[in-house]
Amino acid sequence: MKLSLAAWGVACISFPAMGAVVQSGPSAIQTFYSYESDVALFIENRPKGCEDGFWIRHSDPQYSENLRIINSAAHAGVKISVKAFDDQTWPLFQGKVCRVQSIAMENPPPSSPEQ
Repeated sequence: MKLSLAAWGVACISFPAMGAVVQSGPSAIQTFYSYESDVALFIENRPKGCEDGFWIRHSDPQYSENLRIINSAAHAGVKISVKAFDDQTWPLFQGKVCRVQSIAMENPPPSSPEQ
């Protein structure tokens, strides 16, 4: 079977590796801050590929919910787990600060009873 030159060229093209979603283990929040309406988040146990931290874009659909979780966890001293895209780094930072996909509280504090 003969391959045409065009088919051979397509067969030899190497495509860049697609990024992965990585997840931290349960971690305490070290710090977080807002910068140009994005939020940077730094936790204790950062996963490989996101060694420098995480960021949330203000226009992300879960921005408000993720910020609420971060604030609640930080004030209650509760650990969080973060899932992030390791190929979407924050353009305002030179290291591996990965864009957040989702954040979950680990064993959130119980709700206060209705009064």
